[in-house]
Amino acid sequence: MKKIYGALIGGGLLLVSAMPALANDDVNRCANGLTGPFSRTRCNINSSQNAAVITSQRAIVVNSARLRLNTGNDASVLNTIAKGDSTGGIEAGVKLDTDANNAKVNVVQVDNDGGVSGKNFLTGPFSRASVNINDSQNAAVITNQQAIVVNSANISANTGNNRCILNTICKISTGDVEAKVKIENDVNNSKTNVTQM
Repeated sequence: MKKIYGALIGGGLLLVSAMPALANDDVNRCANGLTGPFSRTRCNINSSQNAAVITSQRAIVVNSARLRLNTGNDASVLNTIAKGDSTGGIEAGVKLDTDANNAKVNVVQVDNDGGVSGKNFLTGPFSRASVNINDSQNAAVITNQQAIVVNSANISANTGNNRCILNTICKISTGDVEAKVKIENDVNNSKTNVTQM
């Protein structure tokens, strides 16, 4: 009678040990195998991946451009020979380029080497065996950007207001004027890359 009783217990233990204690998926494996009679075995796997991304951007851009151009208001008075006025040309340009608040966040979390595994195998009678595995990946990214940009451009180009008075020979000739202003602002370009393998 004792042999039959022992065979029944052994069969029950093998049946229970064939099922994993905690099988999360095909990646994480935890099993109890060939445990002894009246043994107490545990195999636990806690696997978690957490990612929290908070991005807040604010930009205030004020652009102001003012151009004052003059090629005239020339005067030729009381000259014996006046050959006329010839004023040059004026070329003026303003370019304002602002690139603000371009945050790039890239979070990659991959379980390395196909996950984790645990096993209780060939334990003795009345034994107690425990396998506890904590596999956790946590990423918290907080990006807060604020930008206040004030651009002001003032251009004054003048080839005029020339005077030729009481001369024998008078000729007014002025050259060309070229004025260019280029303002570039690159503000708050934050790049965050978190990779956990």
